[in-house]
Amino acid sequence: MPTAIESALGEIRERLPLTEYLISKGFKLRQTGKNRMVALCPFHADKRRPNMVVYTDETRFHCYCCGARGDVVDMARNLDGHLNFTATLRALAASVGLSLHNDRPQTSEDRSGILTLVAKFYAEQLCPDVLAYLGRRGFPETFGRKWRVGYAPQQSPQLLRDFLRRHTVASEAALACGVLIEVGTRDGRLVRDFFGNSGGGYVVFPNTGRNGSIIDLQGRAFPDGTNKPKYLNLPKGRRHLFNEGILPRTSVVLTEGIPDALSCLLVEQPAVAVYGTSGFSDRFVNQFVRCRHIYVAFDLDAHHHSVEIAMQFGLRGRVVMLPESLGRNGDLNDFLIQRGAASFRGDLTQLLQTADTGYEAAIKDLPTDLQPYDLFESATPLLAALGAVDPISRDVHLQKLHVKYGIAMDALRDAASEALLMMPSTTLSGTWLGATGPRGN
Repeated sequence: MPTAIESALGEIRERLPLTEYLISKGFKLRQTGKNRMVALCPFHADKRRPNMVVYTDETRFHCYCCGARGDVVDMARNLDGHLNFTATLRALAASVGLSLHNDRPQTSEDRSGILTLVAKFYAEQLCPDVLAYLGRRGFPETFGRKWRVGYAPQQSPQLLRDFLRRHTVASEAALACGVLIEVGTRDGRLVRDFFGNSGGGYVVFPNTGRNGSIIDLQGRAFPDGTNKPKYLNLPKGRRHLFNEGILPRTSVVLTEGIPDALSCLLVEQPAVAVYGTSGFSDRFVNQFVRCRHIYVAFDLDAHHHSVEIAMQFGLRGRVVMLPESLGRNGDLNDFLIQRGAASFRGDLTQLLQTADTGYEAAIKDLPTDLQPYDLFESATPLLAALGAVDPISRDVHLQKLHVKYGIAMDALRDAASEALLMMPSTTLSGTWLGATGPRGN
C-alpha cells in the first residue's frame, strides 16, 4: 500500500506533467522521438545545444551533459528555489489544488538537535587509545576534534540513554532519531544505546549539515569488528552524503567511506562520502550538478561500481585509479597511511589530474577478446550515453573503441545514435556493466 507521500507524488505527476510545467516556465521543447523531447538544461546553464532529454512516457528528465535527472518535483526544486523536498512537494500540491496533511511527528530540527547533543557526548568520551588509533590512520588529534569524532565506549549499553535523560530528552524522540533502540528481554522491552547494544566499542563519525548541526552518525568498530558489525549506520540513516554541506564545488572527490573523505580533507581537497559501496543513490546526483568535475575514488575492490557512478555524471565524472600496491581492498585512507600527509597531497593531485572519464574507464574495462560483432549488444548503454554527448567528446571516446576493436568510426557513430534511440532513461541513468555479463563476487 503506497504511503501518503507516494500517493501525493503520483497525484502531482498526474495533474502536472513535466512537459506542462516546463512550458509554463518558458522552456522550448523540441520533439525528437515518439516519447522524447529535448530542451536546454537549467541545471548547468545550457546555451546552444539542448542536452536535457524529457521522456514523456516516463514523465522524467535526464541531462546527458551534467547528469541532472528526476521528475517534476526535482525540476521545481531547482527552478523555484525551494529549500527541500517537502517544501517543493507542498508548493506543487498547492498549485494543482491538492491538500497535504502534516503527519510528521518529528521535525528535522528536532532530529538534528538531538544528534548534535549525542555527537557532543561521544566526542567527550574520546580516550588515549582511540586518539592513538586515529593517529595511526593519519589523523592528528586536532583534526579529529575539529570533525567532532567521538567514541561509544565498550560494555556501556545505557550510557547515552542515561545522559539524554539527564538532559530531559524524551525517550520517544531519541528512539525516533535511532540513537536509542528497544530490545526484547525476558522482562519485556528494554531501551539501549544504538551503538552500545552490540557491546559498544565504536568510533563515531558525525556528519555535519549546512547549518553546522549534526544530521547523521556512523560508527566504526574499535579496536576491531570481531563478533559485531564493522560499521553501524543509524536506522533510517544514509539519507545524506557525508560533508554534503560543501556542495557545490568546482571539483570534489566522492569516496566510499568517511575516513577516505577525511583523508582528502586533511590535505584540503574538497570531498564527500557515501556510507559504503551501496550507499550511493540516484537522489544524490542532482547535488553535484554545479560541480565541474566529480572524482569517484572508491576502494580498489569496488572499481566497477566507481565506473558506474562516474558515468551517471556524464562527461564530468572521473574515475580515480588507486595504486595496486595498496592491495585488493586498498582505499584512500590506506594511501594516506602509506605515503604520509606531505606526499599524499601531491600524489592525490596527480591521481585527479590523470583520472579517466567514466566512459573511458568503461571502455578500458571491456574485454579485449570481445568480438567486434558482439560490441553493440554487450555495451549498448555505453554507446547510448556516448550518442547523447557533444560530437567532439563522442568521437574522442569512440576513437578508443576504434583502436581497441578496429571498428570503423562511421559504424561506431551510427551504433551510438541507434543505441540512444533504443535505451529508456531508466537504463541510461543506471549501470552499463550489467549488459557485459556478471561482475565477479
